[in-house]
Amino acid sequence: MAIKCLMAGLKTPCSTEMSSMLNFEIGKMLWYYSKNTDLSRHYLTQAFNMMKDLGTAFEDARLKVVCLIAELYLSQRMYEQIKALLKNEAHISMKYPFFHGKILFYLAEVYLKLNDFENALQVVDCGIIYFRDLKEKVVECYFRLAKSLLLATQMTNQHELGISVTELGEVLTAVPANHPAVNDMRAYCYTIQLCYFLATGMYSNYERVNKYYAIALKHVEDLRVTMRKPHWIIDRGHPELLNTLEVLLYEGMAQTQLIICRPAEALNNIGLMIDKMRTYPELSNDFESQAHTLIGLYAIYMRHPEDAEKQFQAALRCAKDTELWTMINLSLAIIYLFTRREQEFYELFQRIAPNKLKTTAISLKSVAYFVHALHSYLHNRTSDCKTHLTDSINISKDEDMARIQSMALLLLSKLLKDPDILRAAYEWTSKSSDLSLMVWANTQILNMHQQMGQMEQASQVKQSLEPSVQGIENERQMALQSPGHQLIKWIEGGAETIVLQG
Repeated sequence: MAIKCLMAGLKTPCSTEMSSMLNFEIGKMLWYYSKNTDLSRHYLTQAFNMMKDLGTAFEDARLKVVCLIAELYLSQRMYEQIKALLKNEAHISMKYPFFHGKILFYLAEVYLKLNDFENALQVVDCGIIYFRDLKEKVVECYFRLAKSLLLATQMTNQHELGISVTELGEVLTAVPANHPAVNDMRAYCYTIQLCYFLATGMYSNYERVNKYYAIALKHVEDLRVTMRKPHWIIDRGHPELLNTLEVLLYEGMAQTQLIICRPAEALNNIGLMIDKMRTYPELSNDFESQAHTLIGLYAIYMRHPEDAEKQFQAALRCAKDTELWTMINLSLAIIYLFTRREQEFYELFQRIAPNKLKTTAISLKSVAYFVHALHSYLHNRTSDCKTHLTDSINISKDEDMARIQSMALLLLSKLLKDPDILRAAYEWTSKSSDLSLMVWANTQILNMHQQMGQMEQASQVKQSLEPSVQGIENERQMALQSPGHQLIKWIEGGAETIVLQG
């Protein structure tokens, strides 16, 4: 009825100013309350052109129209078509902070969707400087959140991300405690910090990580319930955002569950992840490679190297992210080393050489040194192995990456048979919260006591070790018997025939 009234108003002789506002209101109503996006775009474009002809007196009204047009175009993935308009209006909007902030966010999103990361980051930096100079701490904080999220998404410059996360925390403390959005901003900030710490290996309390993942999943479902309420206006991208967040949470939970030796639970989350991709095929473009990688890691854990290799090969075929591509190749290299396939390992050599990695991610460089150290160890090249391990340890120590440093120290202690190195390895392994690494460390301690004739100490270590080994084996058997174990046979397009959950 409201739309009909507005359209009737257009048929009444009125000024250009009034006509432009009527066109805007009709376009807005059609966008919010109908699926007729083409007609909505027509009226909004009419409003924009009229207001442009009316000059500076209608600048702020025109910018309001621009923001709505941007919403519409972004929802239809028409990124190139809206980019030029946003770039032009960004300069004019500098006189109007509210609209300038919105337009910069839209423009950054457009660049990101077009895979132009550098320009997206540049736009966000402009927003930070603009609102910092205005002393608008709240909006500055939002732009810093966006910058940290951009850097976390790329993970190509961990040093810059670390600086951004630190600055974000400092600015957030200046936001008034009674601001209505402060809790949301803090939650967003903590989420980015948590992702950063996990990515760099700085945080290893995986039980707490899983707890927060579960809380986040509950919030996602609560949002869905709210969005199903009558007359709820769902902003552009909200359903897609919730689906993406849900898949990311399943992915993160699966990773942490493998680290704490719960393969059956990891399988369940991988299954939920794939089930979501089947329901919303557009998610496959972003997450199919990650799903195959997770199944490959699960297959390695379950001692199925052939299935793991197939999963990693499938992941490589659809990998778009440089860091993920590098990690997959490093995982394949480890499989080839443990299955004594030298030719295949050397075919990967150029991809995984630490000084030739395509990625700038420091953690992957440390892993690459470890893989080459493992190769040297298996070929009794003690000097090369020690050099590679030292490089891996130095990187992981500087970046406080507990798991990588633990693995490198454990291999070094095995190589040199040095009790002091083994003691340091055990300390770092305790920090990592990785149960498999703890078993490896305690097994080495057991062997050391036996070799030194310290049978009483060896017996004590063995007694404390047996429950962990048995617990890990029980979890492995549980995963083998679960219906989701069939996922290790999923390559491409075959998930529909697999029962994902039991």
